Amino acid sequence: MDALPLHRRYLVPLVKAYVGRELPGWGRLYDKTIGSYQNDHLWKGEPVEVVTSKFRGYRFLADPGEWSDRMAIFLGRWYDKAALELLAEKIEPGDTVVDIGANYGHFTLAAAAQVGRKGRVLAFEPNPVAFSRMSENLQLNRFQQVETWQLALSDESGRATLYVPRINSGEATLGHSAYADVSEVEVQVVRGDEAIGDANPKLIKIDVEGFEARVIAGLDKTLTRARPLVLIEMIDDHLRAAGSSSKELALMMEARGYVGHTLGMSRRGLGYRLSLESWSAESSSEDVLWTPT
Repeated sequence: MDALPLHRRYLVPLVKAYVGRELPGWGRLYDKTIGSYQNDHLWKGEPVEVVTSKFRGYRFLADPGEWSDRMAIFLGRWYDKAALELLAEKIEPGDTVVDIGANYGHFTLAAAAQVGRKGRVLAFEPNPVAFSRMSENLQLNRFQQVETWQLALSDESGRATLYVPRINSGEATLGHSAYADVSEVEVQVVRGDEAIGDANPKLIKIDVEGFEARVIAGLDKTLTRARPLVLIEMIDDHLRAAGSSSKELALMMEARGYVGHTLGMSRRGLGYRLSLESWSAESSSEDVLWTPT
């Protein structure tokens, strides 16, 4: 890693070829050679790339200096394989999908490619920098089935402060940030039911770094009317920083007639398969799929 030009000339293409095929042990190889956020500084200044996703062939911008983008470059897809497989298995052309906390729009792009021109994707992202990147990604693909709003969703409308860690925009939160180095942005907040209107989504994805309980509280009408699948990132530390907990959020979903399943992947030969198991508060999974009973 010290001789970076040599590293890029000889090692990177070999690692990229192996990781891109997602062969056994690709994750360990990637961690040891390319690295996570701790190696971001080694890639700063590298040009932004346009990546063609292995999932449905859409395109997106990726900055090698950001750990999540760098992994997407080597994999040839968004790093969240389970979410992609969920879209492939549960969403059909013509369906409606809602993305709350869209960040750069990776889930939005995949959902748009899955629902097709006759489908509909509603994407909400309050961070202006992330919203701008998402808009660029959508323009690359000319996805007319996507509607975007620079908003945060909650159980009441108003204004709030969004704390954006400089290390990772994907961890921006309306709660207390775990990072000291953050930028503060005043954002508009709208009650979820008002923002979604009369749309009947097949799937709602919520990733708002601890504010998930407030989002669910603002979606009562939508959940009652449409009975969508709900994919929620449930990290107890983040939820507690926003004044909630995994237990409280689970009780909210159960009271609305939902059952939780951990969302993961299991190896099948040289490939992977979506894995859904009953969720409990002791589960280590971060992504939980809630299905209506």
